[in-house]
Amino acid sequence: MNAVTDVLRDEPVSREIRAMVGDGRGLPGGERLRVTPEMVSAVIESPTGEGRPPLPNTEAVVLEFGRPSLLVRNGRFELPKSKEMRARLLPARQKLEAQLASVGRIEFRNHPRLRWGGTGWLIADKIIVTNEHVARNFAVRASRGYKPIADLVTGQEIATRIDFREEYQPSGERQRPGFEVAVRRVIFMAPETKGSADVALLELEQDDGLPAPIPVAAADPTDGLDIAVVGYPARDPGGVTSAEAALETFRDIYQVKRLSPGKVLIVEDDDWFFTHDATTLHGSSGSAVLDLNGNAVGLHFSGDLERANYAVKPTVLLDRLGKLKLHSSVLVPAVPPASIALEGVVGDYDDRAGYDPSFLGSTKALRVDLPTKKTAPRDLLTFGDGRSKTSELKYEHFSVAMSRKRKLCVWSAVNIDGSNTSSARRTGWRIDPRIPKDAQTVGGAGDLDIYGDAPKFARGHMTRREDPIWGLKERAKLGNSDSMHLTNAVPQMQPFNAGIWLKLEDYALEHAEEDKIRISVTSARSSTPRTPSASV
Repeated sequence: MNAVTDVLRDEPVSREIRAMVGDGRGLPGGERLRVTPEMVSAVIESPTGEGRPPLPNTEAVVLEFGRPSLLVRNGRFELPKSKEMRARLLPARQKLEAQLASVGRIEFRNHPRLRWGGTGWLIADKIIVTNEHVARNFAVRASRGYKPIADLVTGQEIATRIDFREEYQPSGERQRPGFEVAVRRVIFMAPETKGSADVALLELEQDDGLPAPIPVAAADPTDGLDIAVVGYPARDPGGVTSAEAALETFRDIYQVKRLSPGKVLIVEDDDWFFTHDATTLHGSSGSAVLDLNGNAVGLHFSGDLERANYAVKPTVLLDRLGKLKLHSSVLVPAVPPASIALEGVVGDYDDRAGYDPSFLGSTKALRVDLPTKKTAPRDLLTFGDGRSKTSELKYEHFSVAMSRKRKLCVWSAVNIDGSNTSSARRTGWRIDPRIPKDAQTVGGAGDLDIYGDAPKFARGHMTRREDPIWGLKERAKLGNSDSMHLTNAVPQMQPFNAGIWLKLEDYALEHAEEDKIRISVTSARSSTPRTPSASV
């Protein structure tokens, strides 16, 4: 497999190339490199090169057309030549360009060999994420934490900074000054073992001009997702198929900020990484992999020539932030309403026992009853089979109740067994078939249009997604998917939810796991979005 194969796998781009060649038109850049439509046809018919002579110029033109690396100038990226690629990027341009300022080049002083060593981006307040193999250029592990590398000859410690500009500026134009911020310390470097995600976290010195962190997607990407990689490709002879490919794609311009569109290739549940086909080179290590909403869906760390590029999953990054007690204060965009399409049948829920008030013990002192709605009790939504009705929607290990008027969760209650927890991948949001669809806030046209990017709200769990994931594998899996019902969601104010409230949730679950105890947690929605009260 090679870069041309990746381009041709992208069906809309492949059709565009075939149509241009079929009409006798050449691809942009072809005339300069003496690439004819017939030569492009030969590459299309045999993209792996079997049975034809090498056509490096032609491959370079196809790659630059279908997987370009676009220069960033004055905070904007140039548009691709492909109409298909342009149609993908234009609607997303504003959201993508809003994140460009948060990506920088990692630079050194007093380094004996290097002036810079990769890319990094703001993932939380004053926190840069990059690759462990990038951090190894300037830091080493010490008995307590990490320390800067010192030059063996001069004895000077390597000083590290990140420059958030370093954009392409043609000679003759007025040069924009850089925006450099010093690295204060290394917070984390992954162990140098095969199974460890290639991640490092750096703390910056305080600077009031720092751009906002890039929002990190709460779920891993899916195969075929459109992405854009933002970083600083360096001259890398081993990273391209030929000198012609490098010349056509990068125009001999390196070490400046670029945006490279592409697609996610394969995401495996059991891996900490995924593969993608955006064009990258050596200096791209540590680049931000963005979806077209401007959310970080990965951390680029490696490329394998003519096979694939690799990136760390966003859930792995968020897990590391959580373990270090680092919580981003940025808004995590809500899941688009269009993605809510999962709806089962009533019978699917027959085996759900819901919340158990006697989970902690059968005595009165240990019993934790479900919450009671004392104000406007008739506002509780009831449902049933005509013979009996209830307001309790039972799920795996937890229960919720709904408001008729607001079409939102009033309260939730969950049992947590800290001795038997596990983890599971986040699923999509679900509609509960046991109550009318119009009694649940789906969002979008014809409904309460409250979910979306700021200033709208994000969807917040009342019962935290991780809490009911315990017990036998199949039951834990149900706890995970059940937590993703719209009935368990309310509008949330993300800065509060991802800060104070998340710390409280982390504290409860982590201590239940550490002490291997059982706890019961109830959450009730107040009159303001996602400012809940809770009892443990």
